[in-house]
Amino acid sequence: MQSRVNSLRTRRVNAYTKFNVLLFLWESVGLWRPRLRTTVISWMDLVGDRTVDPLIRTLLFVFRRLLGADFRFQALPNPFEVRADGMDLVIFEEFAAGAEALHIADLGQRAELLRDEGYRQRFVRQWQALFSPRVYHRDLGQTDILACPDASVVGRSFAEVAAERGTSPALAFLDLCAEHGAALRWHSVVANDRPDVLSALVSHPGVLIGFSDAGAHLRNMAFYDFPLRLLRLCERQRQAGKKAMSAGRAVQRLTSEIADFYRIDAGRVRVGGRADLVLLDPRALVEGESHIEEVAMPAFGGLRRMVNREPGVVQAVVVGGRLALRHDQPNAALGRERGFGVLLRAA
Repeated sequence: MQSRVNSLRTRRVNAYTKFNVLLFLWESVGLWRPRLRTTVISWMDLVGDRTVDPLIRTLLFVFRRLLGADFRFQALPNPFEVRADGMDLVIFEEFAAGAEALHIADLGQRAELLRDEGYRQRFVRQWQALFSPRVYHRDLGQTDILACPDASVVGRSFAEVAAERGTSPALAFLDLCAEHGAALRWHSVVANDRPDVLSALVSHPGVLIGFSDAGAHLRNMAFYDFPLRLLRLCERQRQAGKKAMSAGRAVQRLTSEIADFYRIDAGRVRVGGRADLVLLDPRALVEGESHIEEVAMPAFGGLRRMVNREPGVVQAVVVGGRLALRHDQPNAALGRERGFGVLLRAA
């Protein structure tokens, strides 16, 4: 009997229990039963663990090539960099002391905890634990302080501040968080920092391009433009004489391949199909850079969310046959009138 897809499963793998991915891979195998379409978040080239990339490649070879699993890792085609206000960042949920602080919403009470000597010892011990499960590399030398009421620390890493103060990087971080709270803003790169490795990763047949996650972390990341950044990555790799996907293959990965996986009638330009189109300027795309800005959200009390700007790259966007954007300027009706999009149901 021919094996057929009869379901779709999307999972977010807990960083603490990475071995669960073996169970998801096995569920997707079609031995003695129909294959189960499965997509897991996510495949990244972690700065703190360079063994993850080759390990995933090996697993995909065994389960996809040898056992026939209908399985895809979602992958982001650009560096996974984060910004944070004090301790308000998901990486601190990786260990108990970090989660303990995050559970205190009142910043004054949190500051009291961060100054408590017993807590500080727990935090440093868990932060430095050699075999602690982690996604973030926890190297505070690989950080940049972007803003702080104490201007003397801006533009430096927490490790540099610690060296000047004669303390450890982790304690210097706690001190600054306790003193300045959310006014302390900093940046770090978590994964996908090596273009050659990233280019090979997003070209792998076991990858489904996606996993922005920015909508869930408005103050921490802004990967909304990841399709443009995939096209830019591939073109720059080719211009450098390195192996990379063609522009056509990259577009296919961003459109019809995703639509086919989710059984959605979209992602192709054809007579009678949905008129969803994006018109790009190839030269502006390759020569430009993604530029992060913070934009206030009036409906959320003025909360400033992170967005990406790609000036001059997107010439037009058509959604369902209606012009939504032209030369970086949105249609005045966008977000106010119906007709710019509909729920696409799987076949």
